[in-house]
Amino acid sequence: ADLKDSQLKTLEAEFARNPYVGPVVEGARKVRADAAAEGTSVAAADGGLPRADVSGKITEKLIKEMGDPSWKVRAAAVEAVNEILAESAKRIAPNTGDLMPSLAKRFADANRNLAANALATVGAVAAAMGPAVGERRHGHGLVPEIVKQFGDSKASVRAAAAGALEAWSAAAGLAKTLPPA
Repeated sequence: ADLKDSQLKTLEAEFARNPYVGPVVEGARKVRADAAAEGTSVAAADGGLPRADVSGKITEKLIKEMGDPSWKVRAAAVEAVNEILAESAKRIAPNTGDLMPSLAKRFADANRNLAANALATVGAVAAAMGPAVGERRHGHGLVPEIVKQFGDSKASVRAAAAGALEAWSAAAGLAKTLPPA
């Protein structure tokens, strides 16, 4: 008893006014998913919001336009991808077909402004696709192509590459972005 009687009475009065409730115990119940709901486990792990299927909008014509000789047609095709992302509320399913490889070809475009737009679009697609972008079948080989653009002479291309790489690593995670050591 290191306390005087007056101090002990004051403490007991305070404890009586503010009783100890204790830690809140969460329930230990778990909900089991049935076989039909297993397909939505990716959506549940990704915040529960559905992803739009844009495979019908990524047509062979759009892919061909990205390789068109006219820079205006190529720029319009890259802009069309941005419009598709906007229509889908920037949440797309990973079934994009040849979209990512055709966007990667635009990184080396002679029109460096178009290359910067393509880099920004790849970053937006990666963010919209979410963690699936890190899977081999969806984005294989794009990270090295993005990194190559850090050596470009235009600051806008380097900045777009940095933004694309940041969006990619935020969506896929650092473990899937960097090669294993």
